[in-house]
Amino acid sequence: MTTPTWWQRNRLALLSLLLIGPLALLSASFRLINVYLPWTYHVAHTDASGTVRLAQTYRYWSELSTAIEVTARVESATQVTQIGKVRAAPGSVLWQVTLTLAADPKAMLDVCTMWLADDAGRQYGTQAGKVGDMFDPTWLPDCVPKGAEGPRYDIVQEQVVQSDAPRPPTWTAVALVAVPEGVTPTHVILAYQEPDYIDLRIN
Repeated sequence: MTTPTWWQRNRLALLSLLLIGPLALLSASFRLINVYLPWTYHVAHTDASGTVRLAQTYRYWSELSTAIEVTARVESATQVTQIGKVRAAPGSVLWQVTLTLAADPKAMLDVCTMWLADDAGRQYGTQAGKVGDMFDPTWLPDCVPKGAEGPRYDIVQEQVVQSDAPRPPTWTAVALVAVPEGVTPTHVILAYQEPDYIDLRIN
């Protein structure tokens, strides 16, 4: 009696791979497209002129949706020694970034994220590398003018709340970021809601 070859013994398993392989690929694609990508910043908005416009729609937990439309440019990006009580942790350098933003005063833009990046793709946020103040007021960027933030969404009451004063159509947003010594940031990233973000080149 002839001994079955390896191919003969495993032909059913090999045939099953023809079915399982595409199913596994389909499952991975579903996770990438529907689970991972919608919650990561991967759609860059750039412009060679240095002024970038972002337009996207954001839906809150309720049925309310809002249009995010804003134009941004870098006003300045400079090294600083200390802001208030906040200074760089040992081995780090502080960078203060100021952006000029323009938008409809009725747009809800009170929450944003800013970070710095270099040409190697390394990213540095506002929430690390700083010491000197237990309650770091620069932990989050100043996205809108204090007292004139414009409308915001109250997630507890599920309604839009107006600020004491209307937000001007043009204002400045400031972020304080610590980067390691020897690193020169070349990009400022401004984002409101995944997956879109503004990528501004530092000249």
